[in-house]
Amino acid sequence: MEFNDKKWDSLTLMVQAFFKWGGIALSIYFMSKAFSSLADKVTIADINVDLSAVLTQNENCLVQYISAATIVFVALKYGYNQRKLRLDKTEQLSNHLLELEKVIDPKRSSSELTNSGQTPK
Repeated sequence: MEFNDKKWDSLTLMVQAFFKWGGIALSIYFMSKAFSSLADKVTIADINVDLSAVLTQNENCLVQYISAATIVFVALKYGYNQRKLRLDKTEQLSNHLLELEKVIDPKRSSSELTNSGQTPK
């Protein structure tokens, strides 16, 4: 009994199909076991947040608002500083890149981007 390429391909496809559909069937089996353990049981999750109740119960809500505003301000300032650092570094690297491009190919045309990598307005 000799296997040729066509028989190997058929065998490979059968094994792949077995693992694919067998895995799906096994997953369905285990999920059905998990759901059957919840059968005839009431499971209710009731999560209710009332903002007005939270604010009336908390006497220090002004402190929370100031803290939240401070956190937002610090996050925005951090983002602005990171943007500035990125643009400065891009500008520094673009000058170096322009010098190298002129050495390699003096006839190269510019992409018309600013030194900071922004499109001109």
